[in-house]
Amino acid sequence: MVFPVFTASVQSVSGIESAVFIPLGFLLWNIGDLGGRLLTAVPKLSLTHFPFALFCIAMARLVFIPLYFLCNIKGRGAYVNSDIFYLVVVQFFFGLSNGYLGSSCMMGAGSWVAPEEREVAGGFMGMMLVAGLAVGSLLSFTLGDV
Repeated sequence: MVFPVFTASVQSVSGIESAVFIPLGFLLWNIGDLGGRLLTAVPKLSLTHFPFALFCIAMARLVFIPLYFLCNIKGRGAYVNSDIFYLVVVQFFFGLSNGYLGSSCMMGAGSWVAPEEREVAGGFMGMMLVAGLAVGSLLSFTLGDV
């Protein structure tokens, strides 16, 4: 919900043109997202058998909302006067956590239900993914004027 709205609104504090800075923000988020998805392939980093840990990490991601407000939104000035903070700490790590959690939940859902319910659980996970994207898109209109 907050990712595309804020990414298109944050401006560079060091004078980088918006035509370059905004796509760079999207690029770093997508690199982080891909990296998070690839991290799930490392067995020692997999939390698919620990759904409560995944839930806690998902709730911890709420900290990214105030981190976005520390950045230079619509040229209002930044509380943290650093493009590196925005691009790496906010964008990259928000993408990394998105990819990791999304893939881990999709991979683990089958093991969290009885064997006869796995097919239904897979369909339900896909439906909830699409519903979450749709609701997030609709709610982003409320944050567009922040």
